[in-house]
Amino acid sequence: MAGWVGQPVAALDEQYLPSTIRILRPGTPVTEDFSPSRLNVDVDAAGTITGFHCG
Repeated sequence: MAGWVGQPVAALDEQYLPSTIRILRPGTPVTEDFSPSRLNVDVDAAGTITGFHCG
């Protein structure tokens, strides 16, 4: 996943991602529920991937 950091969010190839992902842009409201199988993709205001975390 580290290879995608710094890339535009459009570069994500969903065939390599888990079935449950959540794109988190600045200001995106998120729920407090924890789902260990969900991949969160952090994206900055310019649409660049800044990181990943589970939950």
